[in-house]
Amino acid sequence: MLYLRNNSLPYISFAFAFALPFANGLNNYVLALFYFVVALLLLSKQLNFQKSNISTVLYSTILLMIPFLWSFFIVDNSTDVLIALERRLSFILTPIAFLFIPNKDIVRIKNFSLKGLTIGAVLSSFLLIVLVLNKYYSLKPFFTVDNDLFNYFHINTNFTNPIDIHPSYLGLYLLTSVVILLFTDVFVSKIWKSLFVGLLSLSVLFVNSRIVLGLYFLLILLYCGLFFQSKFKKRKLTVISTSILMTIVVVIFFSLFKNTYLFQRISKETTWELTHQVGTNYNRKGSGDSRVARWCAAIEVLREHPFIGHGISMETEVLKSQYIKMGMNTAARENYNSHNQFLGFTIEGGILALILFCFYLIFNINFTLKSRDFLGLFFFVSIIAICLVENLLVRNAGITFVSFFSTIFLFTNFHQSKINSKKI
Repeated sequence: MLYLRNNSLPYISFAFAFALPFANGLNNYVLALFYFVVALLLLSKQLNFQKSNISTVLYSTILLMIPFLWSFFIVDNSTDVLIALERRLSFILTPIAFLFIPNKDIVRIKNFSLKGLTIGAVLSSFLLIVLVLNKYYSLKPFFTVDNDLFNYFHINTNFTNPIDIHPSYLGLYLLTSVVILLFTDVFVSKIWKSLFVGLLSLSVLFVNSRIVLGLYFLLILLYCGLFFQSKFKKRKLTVISTSILMTIVVVIFFSLFKNTYLFQRISKETTWELTHQVGTNYNRKGSGDSRVARWCAAIEVLREHPFIGHGISMETEVLKSQYIKMGMNTAARENYNSHNQFLGFTIEGGILALILFCFYLIFNINFTLKSRDFLGLFFFVSIIAICLVENLLVRNAGITFVSFFSTIFLFTNFHQSKINSKKI
């Protein structure tokens, strides 16, 4: 049993994280196995309740479930409530499982998980890039590269369809993996790090989730800034030369992509999304209702029951009625949610849900700052940014990822922040 404790949980964590970027449902079974092994080790007395971890749970994803428990009393269809709560069950089970795991084991689980996620993201990216190049070269002469490589049929959902995952979720996995490679020592070899970052960067481009691209470029700018700051005093000429070279690369990049659909989606369609548009064209072929218009509809809906909300699983239903009232036919037909997790939680659970969600994010960011954990900090900042434009925590791909990794960051940073506070 001691061998099982020392080795099973880290390797299961590796498998769970590895499976995430493939979105084949395997990660659900692996996570269930993680819970089962924790229970088995607990029954065999190889794990015990960790008193030092009890206060940590107060800042965990358990908070995100509290406002939805009264949905049984306000939603007519209790089956829908049960299904929605079951989908979010890892928000409760993951922090509870970690209550019985010693801190030194959590650190090991963290390292294995980060390695698993990165390797999974790299292999998933390689697979998708091979598939998209195969599709592209089935119509083009080999070694030809033109604007069509980044047209509608090769990016965003058409890029991620083979593994059946939303671009924002895959983009979040890729982004986290890039941070792991650039800012941690999980991988040692500089050659492999460079190759992996290059492959993941190309995949981020094809994924073309605008918020993920924005976070990615912010990350690269930060990394370059820190790199130049550390090298400038010793190697001024090298830094200046590198800066000039990077400027040239950016100019070439802009000139190559400015006439592609990829660039149009980043520029024109983003502008359209961030203005109030109902039934208008976002490009030459497509029309619809912008995100801002949907946010306005969501605000109208949450005003009806601001304190207790409409209940879990009710967001799309109540929004559809509001979309019809506002003449937003495309949003109603497609059953769009609010595309904003803050609004989504408020519609379902009222003001309390919004307050607890913000409380959860703010305190977890505070712990990453106190423990000087840049990876954890960027993880939570990324969640906030994506939640502003997507309902990240309604699908399994987002729920399991956030519940597992945020719990790991919380438990490791909570204790490290206490150690750092004592040193001060």
